[in-house]
Amino acid sequence: MAKPKKQKQYTVEGTITNQNDQPIKGVLIRATDQDPKTPENLLGTPVYTDDKGKYKIIYKDEDFHIGGRKSGGADIMIRVFSPQGKLLGKSERHGNSPKRTTIDMKVDHTPILVVEKELTVSGNVQMQDGQPARQFFVQAFDKDLRSEQLLGEGITDRNGHYAITYPSHSIIRAERGSADIFIKVFDPKNRQVGVSDILFNAPSKATIDFQIKAEQVPPLSEFGLIRSSVSPLLSGIAITELDESDKHRDVTFLSGETGYSDDQIRRFVQAHYYEVDSKVDAPFWYVVLGISFYEDVGFNNLKEQRQQITERLSQLDEQGIRKALRVAFATNKIETVSDDVVQSWLQLFEDYVAESEVVAKDTF
Repeated sequence: MAKPKKQKQYTVEGTITNQNDQPIKGVLIRATDQDPKTPENLLGTPVYTDDKGKYKIIYKDEDFHIGGRKSGGADIMIRVFSPQGKLLGKSERHGNSPKRTTIDMKVDHTPILVVEKELTVSGNVQMQDGQPARQFFVQAFDKDLRSEQLLGEGITDRNGHYAITYPSHSIIRAERGSADIFIKVFDPKNRQVGVSDILFNAPSKATIDFQIKAEQVPPLSEFGLIRSSVSPLLSGIAITELDESDKHRDVTFLSGETGYSDDQIRRFVQAHYYEVDSKVDAPFWYVVLGISFYEDVGFNNLKEQRQQITERLSQLDEQGIRKALRVAFATNKIETVSDDVVQSWLQLFEDYVAESEVVAKDTF
């Protein structure tokens, strides 16, 4: 069985400052591929800037090699949003970007002094089963008879809430004093998943909630939901740099911020460490690390826990892992994959366990 091809990783990073060259902390950065021949494609996961105004987004081939039609690098554009979801600015298109791209931006983050009404539209976006739609992209429009005007854009938070602010002069017919608003909703992969009804003569603080139909977008797996919740909180720190120790309480922090348990976050982080070491995809490890075979393992940090888990991996057999994967697929813990992918995972896992045992013997 041929081993699955490992995808290349790319980065776009930079610093966001205001007009006085002061770094801006806590604004959301969203990167997209702007190839005019293909639809706009989201690159990686949106992130927030850190204390120094810096951001770093990691993305893969699949984010811009759509249907194998893409050649060269991504054509990158970034958008900057305030913590409230207001669009602060967008960059020029950076065509055929290299493996590592730097895009710095200045945005005007000072209040508008012109006396004018500031209007808002906000609401909650939910999946069909009532779960919050996290990290979904929302656009608000003013509708006229045969035209529409973009009012603003925002990103849903961990509770599925969005808020978009727009000035009164952006309404198509400003003399009306109010807009006829509707929203378009896009999933984390930038696929449009729904359009709301029109809210006619919207008040200055309008509310438009939206529930995504099941047939529009499959619900994200537990692994995918954790990833979409954790990624914006990393502030450029790689998942494989996270720890849980006396010095760094990263797992505890992420658990508190996202609402997922310590065990779920720890397995998610450890799965990415094992992905690097073994070349087996992280979702596989997320399932394997959920099997009861190391509950009594004590540890002072995540590296120490991995060392002790690795010593016990040989206790797992193929039949037990296949059963755990079937349950995980059925309960949407991870996305379902083909039998060929499962077989390649198991082969790579077997190779990794054998290699780990050889290393352990050589150590002693």
